[in-house]
Amino acid sequence: MYWWLIVIKRRKWTLIAELYLRVGCNPNIMRCNRDTLHSYRLAVKRGKKKAIFFTLTMLISSLAGLASVPIVSASKPGDLAIQTGVVPLAETNYSQWDAFYPQIVVQNLDDSSALARTLIWDTCAGDHSVSFCAGQQKKTGTITTPLLLPNQVKAIAFESFFEYYENPGQYTIVFRFSLEDTNPSNDKLAYTFTLVDEFKDIELFEEVDIRPADNDYARYEGEWIYNTGKTYPFSIEGIVTSCVGCQFEADIGWQLLDDNSTIIASDIKTITNPGGEWGPQLFNISMPELFSPQTGEFTLRYGVISSPDDQNDYNDLTTTQVIFDNTMDMAIEQMYPAYQPSSSSYFYGEDAVEVIVSNSGNVSISNITLALEIFNVFDDFESGPYNCENISIAPGGSHSCKFDLFVLGSKKIKVSLPTSFGAIVDAKPANNSLIEVVDITTGSISPAAFQGDSSGLYDTSDEIMLVSTVASTAAKPLNYTWFLAGFISFGNTSITTFNASDLGMGDHMFMVRVEDALGNIANAYTYLTIYNRTHLEAGDWVVGEAITRANAELNGAINMPISGVSYNLPAGDSALSILTLEVVNTDDPTGDPLMDWMGLDFNLTNMIPSTINRTQLQLFRLPSTISTQWQPLEEEAVWSVYDEVNASLESSRGGIFLLVGVLPEIVVSPGNVAIDLQPGGFLKVHWQPTGELDNPYFGGWQVFRDTMPVEANLPFPMISEVSSISLWNQIVANRLVANMTAYDNEWHDPISVNTGDCVSYLIFPIDRQGTLDFSRGAVSGISNESGILDSHLTCGDKIAPDTEVLNFRGTDTFTNDSECWSWYLDWNRCYVVNLTWTWPAYEIDGARTYNLYRLQLKPENVNLALLEPILDNISFNESSAGSFEDYGWLHDGPLPYHTYYYILAPVDEVGNGLMVHSMGEGSIAKVYVEDQYWLYRDYLIPEPPPPEEPPGGIEYLGTVNEYLEDETFQIAGIVFIIFLIINMIGLPILRRKSKRFKWRLAKKRKNMPSGEFDDDEFAEFFQ
Repeated sequence: MYWWLIVIKRRKWTLIAELYLRVGCNPNIMRCNRDTLHSYRLAVKRGKKKAIFFTLTMLISSLAGLASVPIVSASKPGDLAIQTGVVPLAETNYSQWDAFYPQIVVQNLDDSSALARTLIWDTCAGDHSVSFCAGQQKKTGTITTPLLLPNQVKAIAFESFFEYYENPGQYTIVFRFSLEDTNPSNDKLAYTFTLVDEFKDIELFEEVDIRPADNDYARYEGEWIYNTGKTYPFSIEGIVTSCVGCQFEADIGWQLLDDNSTIIASDIKTITNPGGEWGPQLFNISMPELFSPQTGEFTLRYGVISSPDDQNDYNDLTTTQVIFDNTMDMAIEQMYPAYQPSSSSYFYGEDAVEVIVSNSGNVSISNITLALEIFNVFDDFESGPYNCENISIAPGGSHSCKFDLFVLGSKKIKVSLPTSFGAIVDAKPANNSLIEVVDITTGSISPAAFQGDSSGLYDTSDEIMLVSTVASTAAKPLNYTWFLAGFISFGNTSITTFNASDLGMGDHMFMVRVEDALGNIANAYTYLTIYNRTHLEAGDWVVGEAITRANAELNGAINMPISGVSYNLPAGDSALSILTLEVVNTDDPTGDPLMDWMGLDFNLTNMIPSTINRTQLQLFRLPSTISTQWQPLEEEAVWSVYDEVNASLESSRGGIFLLVGVLPEIVVSPGNVAIDLQPGGFLKVHWQPTGELDNPYFGGWQVFRDTMPVEANLPFPMISEVSSISLWNQIVANRLVANMTAYDNEWHDPISVNTGDCVSYLIFPIDRQGTLDFSRGAVSGISNESGILDSHLTCGDKIAPDTEVLNFRGTDTFTNDSECWSWYLDWNRCYVVNLTWTWPAYEIDGARTYNLYRLQLKPENVNLALLEPILDNISFNESSAGSFEDYGWLHDGPLPYHTYYYILAPVDEVGNGLMVHSMGEGSIAKVYVEDQYWLYRDYLIPEPPPPEEPPGGIEYLGTVNEYLEDETFQIAGIVFIIFLIINMIGLPILRRKSKRFKWRLAKKRKNMPSGEFDDDEFAEFFQ
């Protein structure tokens, strides 16, 4: 290795030296050659530091150059060889924008297995295929080879990649093992490749068979055979890579080469800018059509013949083998009775004999004629030729021709084909004709009548097809005639079709009459039934159709199961809907529609909630809409569920059906259960229903009650404390008191609770069949908010308070107000009763409010429950004053000349009021409204007339005379006389009793101590 040491300059002198130094420093002993030491001594002698510096730099550089040369030694046994590079390929072009995962092929050339080896790749810019990128900036990667058996070949793909984006140019890639083996010559491989700025390339898919293929071509041992004088289209496939704005032109075509590689035919066309403008893209390009001027087997070379722009030519062309051959071989394969190929008997009539012609050659034949001639057994010509014309057969194909036989007896039949077709002569003319001696007889007709629908059942919208068949040996041509009911003509072909509506509903019979070519006649029969196809529909939940013999319609209805009724279904199943599906006769409502079958399609979305599992739906029969005794469907009825929306029923009869499924849990809750005390010991229960209250299968709420003495304190248990359904059934047995609807949230218990008795309520949701959901109920009077069960029963309260107000007084006042007069034009409406009182002190069980009543009758045990108070719910402060003004101008207000009794009735906090009152109580005030009008209008009172002169002028007699005319005075006089008579009789008797009383009293005083008396001792006296 040589180095140039060029410039050493200091001040006024310049030394330019050219030293050729072969660096000979041994890295082991650090010994240098003579020239190197001479340079060092020159630097010392001149004392020039720069010379010393550059000399040392040269020495270090020399050593670094040697260090960059790969130094390997044979340290691995065996012979593992690097055979070839796969990615990238040697001496090829690639785009500068590509990233490469290197790939090579290695082979174990040793007789024993090769253990794992470290394989390295290096790349560097430039052509360094000799020096293996030594001393160059390079990119590298490693991989470990797998275990290789003797002579095993393996493609190794590295997992690391390299790229040189935006750096076009020539590059070297090196593949090498980290350690050499016994044969180091094949342990490394280096070659160059090029990265270009504008990469253009067409790469053919060699594995794609581009040879023309068609079923009309001949084949020999799997290869297509082509003919001369014809052209064959084909195309090539591959990948084209181009760039934006690049010009890409190529001549593509093919060449046909013989065994001497001589081109016997070729064709080329020019293509411009194939594929896209950027990156690799698949292409399929039509080639010039293939042809050959001569027969034989040739090599077809095809692809890019030339291109100034294609930058890789190794992948432009490929080859395949093609065969051209014009051999022709037509043959008559066989002749046989048309009705049965294996039979030896021929029968009189049309199309009696069939001949098979085949093409065993390599050329398609068209427009040839097969001829048939008839001879007697003595080879005398009788008739013919009868021709089967315009026969075209591709290689490997065949063709069938039929001929008539209108003769009887033993005959010799000859069929033949031409032996040349234009310029092509048949290679085997011997098989172009065939002769057979046959016996021709007459066959029976044996007609049969069939229908397009083997069931023989139709509806009025159907098309009916009648088919008549005969024995294959019947003498043709044949004449057919169809008759309805045996005499109405209905067609004259072997197959006749007509609309069922042309016949009408009912049963029908058809007869077919067949006459053969010799005049023989035979009959056959068939029977059918026509129904009416009726469209069925009910609402938006069912559509379908029925087959009936009368006009009909669907009487369809969908209803919820009877609420609260159990249908005794298997455990887990619930009744979902009751379906009425009756097909009725619209011509005669009482008549049978004579239905044969009905098919119904159901829209489950419009029938049941989407939360119900469709796969578990079942359908049962019910005797009626109110019955609960379901029955399974009969065998001829089929119920099917297709998906979340669609289901169907096919049945031979309608009826009432029960749709059954598994209901998901109905998520509802009664919420908190509370009790309000009502007057008279009555209770009101209320709750807060939430959840799926609109669910049609939610039946509402059931209320249960348990009554007990206050000291028992045994409410219903909490819901979470009981998990057994059987135990719940025991708890609620005989305690049901009410059934409520879904949205009810309160219930007034109609049974009052005696004072001292308490109640507990349970509320449970039920489904439509009345099944209780014990897991979603709620109980009153118990809680566990503190973690400890706390019961607080609600007890009855019937006792009314008996507290009274104090100083209850009432006064009346006349307003003498002209405005009051203007309201009613009645001065009697202008009175006001002023009531005042003092509220009592609070008592524990006393009044909390008062109601004010007004009566016009003296209260003697009067019951206020039948009266409306004039003021209710009057609250008060303890011992404060109360007042009220009752205005006459209000409705039913106080009027003069009337006596009113005002009662303040106490009401406790529950609402119990003291209803029975009698005069004399402190809460009753009496007010008489006097006429006070004249107190303000005395000036309106007229002066009285002067008195009349008494009788005899005596004033006393006049007064007596007035009294005698007064009815009241007369009655009082009569009463006085009666009392006078009673006193005259009763006074003596009373005096006698008085004396006796005094005597007994004196006697008692003497005999009884301390003057005590027994009240009953004198009862006799007062009787």
